[in-house]
Amino acid sequence: MQATLDSRSLPIAWELVGDCEESRKMQPICITAKAPFCYTQFGFDAVAERTKELLRSIPTNRLRRIAAHGYVKRFHSTTAKNPERSANIYLRKLVARVTEILEKTPLTVGELNSSKRRKEKAKQLALICTQMCIVDFDESTTLEDAEQLVFACYIKAVDFTLSQGITPPYLSTFNNACSVWDRCPTKCKACDTDELANKLERGIKRMCCDKWWIRKLKRIRDTTLEHLNITMGLVRKNVSPYASKDAVQEFRSSRKSQAEWVDSMQIESEAGHEVDLREVFDGSVSNPEIRRIETIVRIRGYAEWAKYNEMKGMFYTITAPSKYHANSSKYNNASPKDTQNYLVSQWAKVRATLAKEKIKFFGLRIVEPHQDATPHWHMLMFMRDEDELFITGVMRRFALQEDADEKGADKNRFDAVEEDPDKGDAVAYIIKYISKNINGAHCDGMYDDETGLPIDEDGVVMNIGAWASRWRIRQFQFIGGAPIGIWREFRRFTEQEIEKLAVLGKEIFEAADNSRFSEFIELLGGAFATRKERPVAIAKEGDGENDYGEAKSRVVGVAMSAGTYVTRAIKWVLKKRGAPASPWSTGNNCNPEPNDWQVRHGDKLNPINLIPPEIRNSVQRGARYIETDEINKTVTEYSVLGGQLMQESVSYV
Repeated sequence: MQATLDSRSLPIAWELVGDCEESRKMQPICITAKAPFCYTQFGFDAVAERTKELLRSIPTNRLRRIAAHGYVKRFHSTTAKNPERSANIYLRKLVARVTEILEKTPLTVGELNSSKRRKEKAKQLALICTQMCIVDFDESTTLEDAEQLVFACYIKAVDFTLSQGITPPYLSTFNNACSVWDRCPTKCKACDTDELANKLERGIKRMCCDKWWIRKLKRIRDTTLEHLNITMGLVRKNVSPYASKDAVQEFRSSRKSQAEWVDSMQIESEAGHEVDLREVFDGSVSNPEIRRIETIVRIRGYAEWAKYNEMKGMFYTITAPSKYHANSSKYNNASPKDTQNYLVSQWAKVRATLAKEKIKFFGLRIVEPHQDATPHWHMLMFMRDEDELFITGVMRRFALQEDADEKGADKNRFDAVEEDPDKGDAVAYIIKYISKNINGAHCDGMYDDETGLPIDEDGVVMNIGAWASRWRIRQFQFIGGAPIGIWREFRRFTEQEIEKLAVLGKEIFEAADNSRFSEFIELLGGAFATRKERPVAIAKEGDGENDYGEAKSRVVGVAMSAGTYVTRAIKWVLKKRGAPASPWSTGNNCNPEPNDWQVRHGDKLNPINLIPPEIRNSVQRGARYIETDEINKTVTEYSVLGGQLMQESVSYV
């Protein structure tokens, strides 16, 4: 019939096509059907409308277009038994996963795509917390009453912050204190509650600050959009391994901006000596190459100390169950952060079990992603030979504690390999993982096991860096051994300062200055020495307070039994190249005490500064201040509303 030859197309989405501005135009993404289906009242038109409605659930235009193309590809399939059904199942499942992710975030679609809207939301959330924490107090309020007010305000602010999907500050401190009170209330002293109240008050200040909320919402935005890319299959081999194209582009742009900022800045000493910030950056561990070298020197020292003490080296690889992998049919829509939290919790069980048996070990853990962004762990651990079977057994038990009966679990989820000197030492095994996860140096001709792509800085390494930055996952963690902070401080000593050191101090300096990390470990008491058992420690001094009233500190040198040896005597000021010194520096970047009565020309006096300094912060957070005027026989109540000082006077004549 002639009718069967007719066909009709309906758009379900639109995309911009064209290589240049002049030729760009909007083009529809269409589904096409032949008659008679395309002419029925509740057939083709209803399918197109339902599809467009489902696509609106996807937050960004780019992701919406990709989902539309996926639907069209299945709808027009020539191999599927029922192409329309296959396309509908694909889109329905995809939208369900997307909706699940969006339900966990406090951000709307508009806020995900607009920094301006996120800033507005941050101000609203901070204002809500401020209003929650408004309290009334007077001269009769005791210290105990004030503490209880702080606790009550903190609990209200915490509940609200948790409802927004954000972990409140000092939550673990508060929960630990509550557990102590529940176990033994008589052991809690007044000074403990006073110190706790001070900490929680700083936490309240954070939750009442829009800048704090902006940072948190920005992090939620980053992880939510990346999770959406993962659940839509856009993070995988042959598309964009480890991280999405959006994340890689933002990471690349961020690194470029950082480099430009570093090149534009200088630091200046109190004596007027200027140094380019680029020179400082290139000579510090902020430089990826120095970070790579330091990591290798450190793990080589671990291996040498273990060999000298006749210890055994083991390589472990731990992978999460298949339901955490986006490319698995069992995928439970978990994010890489969820997977990392699972691995951390299992590792905590391993450490607790070994600690009960008083079994010690040390080494290095490296976290890297699979091609679908799911993290897995590589571990190089050193232990006594008699402890190896027990440690390996414990690690295997907890690595397979969940879904141990799934196919391939024994083979793919846990692997333990003993160091074989005939095949190479431990460091040679792990150098590839270190370089791959930092800058790809000295990996010419080497290929990535996950993707088969060459390991270079602009390819695989860039994607891994974007992955770690987006999910804020710590890639390297040394377990046991000697602290790197002391190592770095000893390498800062000058010849004049070295002469002042005792014999042990000079030996430690020689080991650090000549990159003999094994000897450095031994001089600090061995790989299993506790902080108290080490003969040296990092020396710090107070450095003012931050915006939330939290005390800050800065490293000044190393502390030994003979005294403190200063390695950072000179204070530097950060400034724009060729500009006067910036008002903050390593020595004065704390909040100065406000001078209430000095006003610069052209400025206005802030009426809030007329309130006594000791209660000014409380009034700004919503408390009320009452002042009595005996001469005029009036009582004036001051409060802050919308950042403005409000007052109301009542005569008592």
